[in-house]
Amino acid sequence: MRGKRRSVIYNHNKSFIGLGLLLFILSLIVHELAEFGIYRALRGVISFVGAGLLIYFHGKKGLGLLFLFFIFYGISSFLTIGYEKTDYAVISMLFNTVAFLIVLHILRRNINFKKLDWIMALVFLLMSGVLGYLMISYALMLGPFSANNFHYMIIIVNSILAVIMGFFAFLYNHNSSSEKSLMFTGFVFFLIFSEVFRGIGYYEIAFGDLAVFIARILLILSTFVLVKYSLMNETHTIGKDNFE
Repeated sequence: MRGKRRSVIYNHNKSFIGLGLLLFILSLIVHELAEFGIYRALRGVISFVGAGLLIYFHGKKGLGLLFLFFIFYGISSFLTIGYEKTDYAVISMLFNTVAFLIVLHILRRNINFKKLDWIMALVFLLMSGVLGYLMISYALMLGPFSANNFHYMIIIVNSILAVIMGFFAFLYNHNSSSEKSLMFTGFVFFLIFSEVFRGIGYYEIAFGDLAVFIARILLILSTFVLVKYSLMNETHTIGKDNFE
């Protein structure tokens, strides 16, 4: 039974790698053709692919928090097609905020602060402090490019949420110390840094097109890592941290 399960997971991994490469190559071609609207739309397509895979693997049980994350994040991505317009920029960021809050809710349900001793708490706070400094610096860097004050406020809020997500992910992995918790922690940080490089690339702050491609690679990784996480339930039932 265990050998069969490993074989199934291995086949999933091969499929994910193949689909991920296909999405990246398609993104690369579209970007080189200067079809930037389509390139932005592909972000949404990638998230909707993640949502579709949840339904494929889990059926109706897949219609839960992870599915909602993909839907809200995908809508946010599709709205970036008109990101130069203030209304689109603001609404896109609001959908992004909801997606982040869903991730935070999943993490919050899987952590226990009572299991955290003061030494590990200090370590996590230090690591979160470094991440916080980087994210706030990033938010301040985007200030001059914001559409208006409300848009800038949402950028700051999302940066703060990213820091909290990072802290909760560290704590979740510490509490569980499992391959599954490590997988979700990986998803969180792939997601955070895909956002960072997306902003750097979009506003042409540094690294040129390299930042754009790094952002896309990290987005694809975060998507398939999250789907893989949904397949890693340690029992035969769908865990509450995944879907309910």
